[in-house]
Amino acid sequence: MRVVEIETQDHQRRYVVIDDAGMLVEPIVRYLKYLDRIGSADPSLVCVLAQALLAVPYPAAPRLATGDAG
Repeated sequence: MRVVEIETQDHQRRYVVIDDAGMLVEPIVRYLKYLDRIGSADPSLVCVLAQALLAVPYPAAPRLATGDAG
């Protein structure tokens, strides 16, 4: 996953999170949209994005069965 800065049609900067396949990560995008509507500052959004990337489970990560530990 990575954070991408985009420019809207009215020339404003917005941030979105996309996964490795290039698809938007919907829960984070909806939360960012909410923060934008309440007028959160850009540095706050960047901090929220960094925390969200840590908190969202990464679906491509390999899962270990309990019997695989050794």
